[in-house]
Amino acid sequence: MADAEKAGTTITRTRLIIIGVVIVVVVLVAVIIAATSNDAEQSSTFTESTAEVSQQDLVDREIVSGTLQFAEAQDLVAQSGGTVTSLRDDGSKVVRGKSLWRINQRPTVLMYGSVPAYRTMSLGDRGTDVKQLKTNLKKLGYKGLSNDKSFTSATADAVSEWQGDEGLPRSGTVVLGQVIFTPDSVRVAGQLTRVGSLVRPGAPMLSVTSQVREVAVDLNTSDQSLATLKEKVDVTLPDGTEITGKITAIGTVATSDSVPGQPGGDTTSTIPVTVTLDRPSQAKQWDSAPVDVGLQASSATNVLTVPISALLALAEGGYAVEVVTDSDRNLVAVETGLFADGQVEISGSGIEPGTTVVVPTR
Repeated sequence: MADAEKAGTTITRTRLIIIGVVIVVVVLVAVIIAATSNDAEQSSTFTESTAEVSQQDLVDREIVSGTLQFAEAQDLVAQSGGTVTSLRDDGSKVVRGKSLWRINQRPTVLMYGSVPAYRTMSLGDRGTDVKQLKTNLKKLGYKGLSNDKSFTSATADAVSEWQGDEGLPRSGTVVLGQVIFTPDSVRVAGQLTRVGSLVRPGAPMLSVTSQVREVAVDLNTSDQSLATLKEKVDVTLPDGTEITGKITAIGTVATSDSVPGQPGGDTTSTIPVTVTLDRPSQAKQWDSAPVDVGLQASSATNVLTVPISALLALAEGGYAVEVVTDSDRNLVAVETGLFADGQVEISGSGIEPGTTVVVPTR
């Protein structure tokens, strides 16, 4: 009986040992599977691609704020007195031969020229303003006009005919106030008086601009070194479109603005910078809008570059790239230069255009 009990106890112990071993094996398998799954999941979040070392120019740009607007803003004033009986609407375009306003129902007509109208022009007068008048009358279709600066009898005849067409007294003399000269057609930006107002010579009538859009930048004087005449710049429009232009004017007088309500507080000094767009039609959907302007901060010409993400930080300091060949991969230490537009300038042993490097991605 004692021997039977001992045998039963031995069998029970053996079963417990087997069960324990099975449990340990199951746990180990579960751990291995979990670890393998975790490694697979982690590795699946990292991929890699390759890129070739390229040779190009890099430009690092400083982004400043600007305003897209129409160029050559100016105020046009009356050169005769009376009651305003007609006035061009805001946003309207006025071209050669069309009236800007009427005073006492007599029109003031736009003509093109660089010299403003400053006197009455009549028989015997000479000057650039006379030549401008004759050129405009010829463009408007009037005959018998010579290409010189003299106001002749033929000029008087053409003027008389023009005056009759405009509803002006046919005097053959262009009285001051009948013509306004501007370099080109204008766009009315705003009315500076109202129909029915009584005005005198010199009274502001219309605020006008050219038809061409430009970008105005109030550049902080601490960034003045970033602006260079004829320098190419990038302009980002409100919808994200990037266009190009160049700096055509840099002011020489700084303006200081203090913080409102804080006497003696911080002030900001700025200078005006004008950017002329290479293709103004690309911004034609806006009359005025905030834009970003990329000014050249630094540049590197004809350098070797790779994507910035190709750089690997070395434990001992510095950077390397992983170079891929047909048969091997090697880390190659590199010197870095300019960082710009997602690229970095590099140099190192064996680094040349076309060298393939690894670019880790997520």
